[in-house]
Order: sequence, then C-alpha cells, then structure tokens
Amino acid sequence: MENNSSTENSSNVSALSSQTMSSLREITKILIIVSLLIIVAGSPFGLDFRLAILLGVGLVGLNFYITRRILMRVLLFKDLKRRMIILYLCKLGISAFILYVAIVYFELPGLGVLIGLSNIVITILVYSIKQALFPPVKNS
Repeated sequence: MENNSSTENSSNVSALSSQTMSSLREITKILIIVSLLIIVAGSPFGLDFRLAILLGVGLVGLNFYITRRILMRVLLFKDLKRRMIILYLCKLGISAFILYVAIVYFELPGLGVLIGLSNIVITILVYSIKQALFPPVKNS
C-alpha cells in the first residue's frame, strides 16, 4: 500500500515539475521578447538613457535567472530553505546596491532604469493574460 502511495506521489511530483518547467520556459521566452522590445523602444534616446535601460533589463534578467535556480533547488531539496532565503536576500541587497551606484554615482537616468526594470512586470502581465485567455490543457 505504501508503494502505491509513493509511486503516486512521485508521479505527481514529476507532473508538477514538468508543468512548472514548462511555465518557467514560457515566462523566460516572454521575458526575453519583452526585454528586446524595451531595448529597441529606448534606442532613439540618448546613450545614458539606453545604458540605464540596459542596466535595468540586465539586472532583471540576472535576478530572474538566479531566483529561478534558487526556487528549483528549494523545490528539489526541501532542507535548504534557510540557506536559499539568505542567498535570495543577498541577491536583493546586491541588486539594490548596483542600482544605487548606477543612479547616484554614474548619474544614469532613473526613468531609464525604471523602464528597464519594468520588463518583469510587463512579462507577468502578458503571461497572466495569456493564461486567462488560453488556459493550459491538462492531461488526465
């Protein structure tokens, strides 16, 4: 009886992992497309503005990649939660420090950085609308 339960749990975990990985790949594709569109839209402006947009886009992309790896490790190895939270907070602190230095010391336009950082918000919005209009088909 325990074997059936453990087999059922492992099949649920693999199905969840497959669905989760599929969603992450889709979100990554949308993030790349949105980032490229933001970079192209900001290209007619001055060099400082373009650099600010690139900094925001790059920082969000790097944060997304690192966060994705952290969450996958937490899901796979449930005993690493404390260490992963500390890594996540360090990542957040380093990102804030980079933004502070870029805006204060390198005098990059804050609006450009904000536009670059907005790609994750736009990505979430696009993904949510796509999921609402075209829900994924569940295989039973």
